[in-house]
Amino acid sequence: MEVLGFAKAFLQPIATFVLMLSTIFRDLFSFMSVLVIILVIFGHAFFLVIVGKEEGEGDEIDFTSMSSTAWSLYLMILGTFESSVFPGIWAKGLPLCYSFLVVIILLNVLIAIVSDSYDAVLVTSTELFWRSRLELVAEVSTTFGLILQSGIEV
Repeated sequence: MEVLGFAKAFLQPIATFVLMLSTIFRDLFSFMSVLVIILVIFGHAFFLVIVGKEEGEGDEIDFTSMSSTAWSLYLMILGTFESSVFPGIWAKGLPLCYSFLVVIILLNVLIAIVSDSYDAVLVTSTELFWRSRLELVAEVSTTFGLILQSGIEV
């Protein structure tokens, strides 16, 4: 990260990109917290409603343990699940609610957060580029000023 901090003082596109990444990661913290809470809630619901699976009913979707439930929830975000794994009306409605909430709503919220963060960075990128260039000049002048004051030949 230090290398990127140093590089952002030389080119404005790099400064904009580094600032964009740090702003997006900072803004995504609350989103990721909500996503983890929702995943824990749905994971627990799947674990309770679908107590394991029969052999041969599906190779990837498995709710027999919490770790396999977490992996199955990840695969369900990607759209990999079969309806035969979910017997009963509650078990069929739960993946629909999960898919709607996580894939459709939270994915749109994620896109909105990233887009807003990127717009905010573009507004302030020029000022922050010149500020990081000034910080680099101040650091270099302080470093070389101390070297020159101590009498060490460069």
